[in-house]
Amino acid sequence: MTSTVGMILCGGFGKRLRPLTERVPKPLIEIKDDYTILDKQLFDFKNAGVNQVF
Repeated sequence: MTSTVGMILCGGFGKRLRPLTERVPKPLIEIKDDYTILDKQLFDFKNAGVNQVF
């Protein structure tokens, strides 16, 4: 069985998303009720068959 690896790059200051990023890191901004940008990325990885995420 092969293992598919994904990596989430989430560095930076989130300047383009201010004032949303003044209190919360960019990956944790809600785009729906209790659904963050990070959740969206993890959901997409799961649907693409990615087994490991770093």
